[in-house]
Amino acid sequence: MAYSIRAWYIASGIITGGGFETPAEAIHLGKKIISIPIRGQYEQVCNAAALERLGITCLKTIDENFPSIFYKWIEEKNPLCIDYSKTIPEALEYLLP
Repeated sequence: MAYSIRAWYIASGIITGGGFETPAEAIHLGKKIISIPIRGQYEQVCNAAALERLGITCLKTIDENFPSIFYKWIEEKNPLCIDYSKTIPEALEYLLP
């Protein structure tokens, strides 16, 4: 567990599948993301579509274009960062006026 926390702290970005939790944590921590959803997993394709709308790099596959996409991604300086720490109180306030 400690290794995982340290890795999140020192990493500037992450290459991950199209699940929900890892991209959400990366966005909250302001880390760059490349998402490559697992083929045939509808939920991951939907998550990747949502990530793309946020401006996050999503790939359908790793192909001959990957090196240029990767190097461009490495040079990105302003990753998306969204503070989710107040989302539960905001949701409750919205639901229970």
